[in-house]
Amino acid sequence: MTQYGKLQPELAARGVRHVRAVLPSLIFTYFNMDDPQLGGTSPDRIALRRAIGMGFNTPDFIRVMYHGQALPANQLLPPHVDGHDASLPAKATYDPAAARALLDRFGYRDRDGDGWREMPDGKPFVLVHSSLPDSWSREADTLWLKSMEAIGIRMRVNTAPFADLLKQSLAGQLPMFNLGYRALDPSGYQILATLWGRSPPDTNRSRFRLPEYDAAYEVFLRTAPGPERNALAHRMSELVQAYAPMSLQVFGIANTFLHPWVRGYWPSPFGFTWKYLDVDPRRARRRRSDEAPSEMSRLREFACALAALAALTPALTAAQTPAADWPSRPIRIVVAQAPGGPPDRIARFVAEPLARALGVPVTVENRPGASGVIGVDHAMRAAPDGYTLLIATLSTHVLVPATAEHPPYDAVRDFAPVINLHRSIKALWVPASLPPRTAAEFVAYARARPGELNYATGGAGSSNHVDMELFRTTTGLDIVHVPYNGPAAGITAVGSGEAQAMIVSVTTARGLAQAGKVRALALFAGKRTPLLPDVPTAAEAGFGDIDLSAWIGLVAPAGTPAEIVEKLNREIERILRAPAGVAWADSQGLEPVGGSSASFAATIENDRSRWTGAVKKLGVAAR
Repeated sequence: MTQYGKLQPELAARGVRHVRAVLPSLIFTYFNMDDPQLGGTSPDRIALRRAIGMGFNTPDFIRVMYHGQALPANQLLPPHVDGHDASLPAKATYDPAAARALLDRFGYRDRDGDGWREMPDGKPFVLVHSSLPDSWSREADTLWLKSMEAIGIRMRVNTAPFADLLKQSLAGQLPMFNLGYRALDPSGYQILATLWGRSPPDTNRSRFRLPEYDAAYEVFLRTAPGPERNALAHRMSELVQAYAPMSLQVFGIANTFLHPWVRGYWPSPFGFTWKYLDVDPRRARRRRSDEAPSEMSRLREFACALAALAALTPALTAAQTPAADWPSRPIRIVVAQAPGGPPDRIARFVAEPLARALGVPVTVENRPGASGVIGVDHAMRAAPDGYTLLIATLSTHVLVPATAEHPPYDAVRDFAPVINLHRSIKALWVPASLPPRTAAEFVAYARARPGELNYATGGAGSSNHVDMELFRTTTGLDIVHVPYNGPAAGITAVGSGEAQAMIVSVTTARGLAQAGKVRALALFAGKRTPLLPDVPTAAEAGFGDIDLSAWIGLVAPAGTPAEIVEKLNREIERILRAPAGVAWADSQGLEPVGGSSASFAATIENDRSRWTGAVKKLGVAAR
């Protein structure tokens, strides 16, 4: 599909159809009604849970986590279930201003001036959110942390394997936890049972006990389908939104793509698979015989042949990879960061001349999130055929694996280094409106305000995070870490004054610097850059010879044929060394590196040895 949820034109031209259907599913966060801070039915506790629900950024949740393929949940009963009413308004839509006002009204205020709200009795309040140690959950955790910070609630993420969290959930030990539900039939009794007071803990995870709800549910079970039962379902949904034992988030959407010879397709909303399809064999045969063998059909036939060979002799499959014919179709470069930063700019700069040299299109695909883990994990799973490449960085291939408890990839085992592209120069940036004009003045300014200033990063465990922690511990600053979805988003927060410092590349911050939004105080490099001739190095500023420059390179999935890796290396080396390549790098504040794939592999391994111990001493964690 396109980014707007429509069918790609080339698929539509081939007669492929797109069926998009809302599922009878609900994603929600339950609150433990027995929890000493979140539980209970007193007005202040209800207000707290409702504010948390209103403060969670559901529009971003749909955009980032579901790529637009979900709808905001406006009631307990999902679509296709008896009693669902699409016209009902949501009682707790995303409204951070209303959430802050509700918290203020019921006494959840910042009494000690640290920027975080306390309980109405003045005791500290930390919202504990439990999550899984996977890339998808890390991305969702970032949304939760940013959403709660926006309404003044301090949140801590408790990460553990699912089996452990399940045990804790059943024992009533989790204050809150995200869950999903999908209806198996149109009756709706399963989702309503999750809040029935007589349901066991494995069903009623929130331990919600409300006599009015229980009585309505018991009548619901005895009532035949129709308006009376629907009215009971509506009432129970209203009670849930009024007492807020759970925060309703989204209804899911399924997308199905059908070949033109598939007939009579009707997706059952309550089935997880569709086992029976009507196929018009004459149309399928006619299409195959009438069409000239297309590139796609040849690739399908080749994929089938490879599958057959793989089933018989896996070693033979690996030995006969068609490197000699490469490339015969478009190549994509995956960037695990958002557009605008050095990895993205380098990828787009390399893509155009590489496409001319190879004679096929080279596209750039951004897959940001979770400090780059989402994009790296996606590229790792691609076929090792030379048609999927990845922009690797010091952050994604050294720092994040060193800081994560359970990294989903191994930078050495899962990737084949192609070439080291550039080295980026980093600086300490602050909002242009901040009084300090030098790095020394900033240190003094921050020391005078312990715990009051924020520093932005491109994600927990990223190079921005490690760099700033190194600077923070070296200077003894008490400054709060705020992770964002990529370096570009982090430096934007600095430019707006939402955060007060960030160590990031000159390339990333250059636009905001030119616009007068941010100011560089010191360069973490061996020499000054022509782009910022008046900004001293860290050594010149009195902080020692700290070099935080970071490499950005190109890798391929492990198992990519060596002939393809070497061909890419030769072509990109020419691009980097050409006068246009050198001039472009100078204009971006980058240093071309190049070299063989073996030398790049050595760089990765050396930096792994150098940084792994350092990040452990700093206590940096990718969470």
